[in-house]
Amino acid sequence: HYGLDVMDSVETAFLLTKDIKGDTAQVEDLIIDILRNYSFESSSSFALRAELIELAIEHKLQAKRFKGIFVLINKIAENLINAQNFHAAIRMYELGHSACKYLKKSNCSDWIRKQARCYESLMRTEREGNEMATVSFCRDAMDLYKSLGDTKKLATLEKRFDQLKSKVKFHTIST
Repeated sequence: HYGLDVMDSVETAFLLTKDIKGDTAQVEDLIIDILRNYSFESSSSFALRAELIELAIEHKLQAKRFKGIFVLINKIAENLINAQNFHAAIRMYELGHSACKYLKKSNCSDWIRKQARCYESLMRTEREGNEMATVSFCRDAMDLYKSLGDTKKLATLEKRFDQLKSKVKFHTIST
């Protein structure tokens, strides 16, 4: 897993440079370069980018370094959605929301709405026999829409939630 080795090396270099109170600019440039240019075809593309974005937010890279970050996050999330990897897309949208708040941008609620839509997609992709997960995804979407104050969407999902709850079968487990 070359990508994970890259991530560990960059993170270690950044943290060591920061610990010795060195100039982190070169490592920050490397982080941004990797975020923008690392192969999207790599199996570690998502994990590498998610970790580096989280590192950048957590350690408060200069705002100017985040130029174009939202376009990149959306691109990554769209690739993940196209691959039906909704859980990873949700993670990217969470990072988008975190970056939005860190950079004090307006309309950070759009990132929450995108997460909720992914949960709705997960609700539609669940198979028979996995109703409990579908109920959970519906609940997650409801919570996000509630946080946005979207009462129309919430009402629609509450009806769906009631339908889904009635399909859940509990089994007896004995020891």
